[in-house]
Amino acid sequence: MLFSAVITATLEELFFRGALQGWLHSHGVSPPTAIATAAILFALVHPSAVWPVLGAVGVGFGVLFWRWGPGSAILAHAVYNALLILSRSLFQE
Repeated sequence: MLFSAVITATLEELFFRGALQGWLHSHGVSPPTAIATAAILFALVHPSAVWPVLGAVGVGFGVLFWRWGPGSAILAHAVYNALLILSRSLFQE
């Protein structure tokens, strides 16, 4: 669980927020548009049933990344992943 939550969060944040969002901003895209674009693409690589939720969560991670750096987004994402994994294991029939 810890491996999945932390490693996945780290890799996704470094790609979607660090590389993609950062690249967009460095090429003249405004921070809100860069955050939204990265969030949409983040949602689209996950199952379609969760696109709206992950789009919103992706915006939150993007804002954290923009305001407080990669560590804050990675931590929030890891906690989010861990809570999802924990809730699945607790509520499985």
